[in-house]
Amino acid sequence: MSAIYANDTASGITDERPDEFALLTRDFVLREFPQYLQAAQRDPHHYPRELMKKCAEIGLLGLEIPEEYGGNAVPSGQQVAVMEELARGDGGLGLDILVQNSLTAFPITQFGTDAQRARYLPRMAAGEMIACFGLTEPNTGSDAKAIRCKATWDEGRKGWIVNGTKRFITSASAASVMVLAARTGRPEERGRGISVLLTEIGPGVESVTVSDFDKLGQPGSQLCEVVFQNHFVPEDALMGKRNQGWQIIESTLQHSRIWIAAQGSGIARHAMDEAEKYTHEREQFGKKLADIPDVRNHLQIMQRQVEIARLLVRKAAAHEQAGDERFFVWASLAKLVAGETALWTAQEAMLLHGGMGYMKEMPIAQIFADAAVIRIYEGAAHIQAKIIGKYLPGKEILPLLPPSGAFLRDARDFPSPAAVMADIETWTIA
Repeated sequence: MSAIYANDTASGITDERPDEFALLTRDFVLREFPQYLQAAQRDPHHYPRELMKKCAEIGLLGLEIPEEYGGNAVPSGQQVAVMEELARGDGGLGLDILVQNSLTAFPITQFGTDAQRARYLPRMAAGEMIACFGLTEPNTGSDAKAIRCKATWDEGRKGWIVNGTKRFITSASAASVMVLAARTGRPEERGRGISVLLTEIGPGVESVTVSDFDKLGQPGSQLCEVVFQNHFVPEDALMGKRNQGWQIIESTLQHSRIWIAAQGSGIARHAMDEAEKYTHEREQFGKKLADIPDVRNHLQIMQRQVEIARLLVRKAAAHEQAGDERFFVWASLAKLVAGETALWTAQEAMLLHGGMGYMKEMPIAQIFADAAVIRIYEGAAHIQAKIIGKYLPGKEILPLLPPSGAFLRDARDFPSPAAVMADIETWTIA
């Protein structure tokens, strides 16, 4: 077990509980994930409800929910340690658990009314209710403030009539409640004309149609399109104030970005696991691949990059846990680096597998497909780079990113992860 779990001064996390919870999660993942992953690979549109119930039993669905509502809320440092282990087991199944926590339970806990929290959180923590987060639309991805899905106030019915389409909504096919961002003001008002509604969806709601996409990776989770046609949402479903919902959306994304970064570092660790395993089993030139100096050097460079990503994730979590109002800058940095690291490590691990790495039967092929989307969702790499450039102007972030041509480089030419983090500690946010 890496020291950064239990007492890592570079990340600022010294609580030993993350180590215990992460170990518990790791044991759970090794025991339970394989059968559900196999089922997902056979039928990518199957939602793992049984797994979610088992997750609830050990508290994995209540990491954002206070005890009074049936959860076991833990600080950010513990959340990322657990999320990394979930994604290390499988990126898609880990994403199902992430959405139930950081994208839905978090905003309901932080911004919902007492009645809303009492109505939804206990069932979410118990795995009885699956939730989803409705923001992205066909014409609004990174430009989220331009959403068009409209909620029109109906004075007679005392509620909203929702019309529009949400796209790329994780878990929507299994969900019975959505944290919905809707246009309640004029389009030109952008973020100032958005409200957040808690609306119930599902097979019995005729005004809502849900369909699944066929995606490249992460078969353990579903990505959906949700169409609202004259869908009624009662007045008491409003979260926060009318036309002031962007704060809720922005706070949720900034918080969840750390979870996604942990997903990236977890997938990178999974790729690293497979690279280590294969190179210690495969023989070439009369010896194990891992005993060939060039391969061993390559593995060392890969491990260094994964460690940098993990430390950045924990730094972001530590800043949030400490109440730093600018934690979101470190979250963007962690998300950017972890996303790039996940895909790069999977690619390098595939290379070390040789021709077998390109075969679907090998785990690394699935990991490669799973890793690609980390750079895209919850703020694409370009958006994260823009945030970092604004708040950390002039800082050189290229040394934090995966090196090109790693198999041609010497591991001794790179500064250690500790040295990299020591340099970052001198940075101040503008």
